[in-house]
Amino acid sequence: MLDDAFKQAEGEIFKTLRESEKDAFEKATIAGATGEQFAGQLKAYRAAPKIYMHEQQMATFEEALDGIRKYVVVAEPNDIQTTIIDLQEKLAPSLYQLGGIQESSEQ
Repeated sequence: MLDDAFKQAEGEIFKTLRESEKDAFEKATIAGATGEQFAGQLKAYRAAPKIYMHEQQMATFEEALDGIRKYVVVAEPNDIQTTIIDLQEKLAPSLYQLGGIQESSEQ
């Protein structure tokens, strides 16, 4: 009987009831999604704990250092050669890119 009375409500009462229903639905949906996200994270952690923790650390670094140029160097402990690949836009041209500078062998 109360539900029927609510369905017949008009004006401010109707608006307030609809907003309450919307808020309740939103909170329930977010709670469900958060639970599913946690379940997925737990499954990933159990499958590969080291990889999961590494991914979480990298995501934290990425978020904390947003807007700062970062370099990641991946190498084996016994490697003696390092290859650097910079895929970002150059902020300033290097001396080699300026042109007009030539070596002179005259003394």
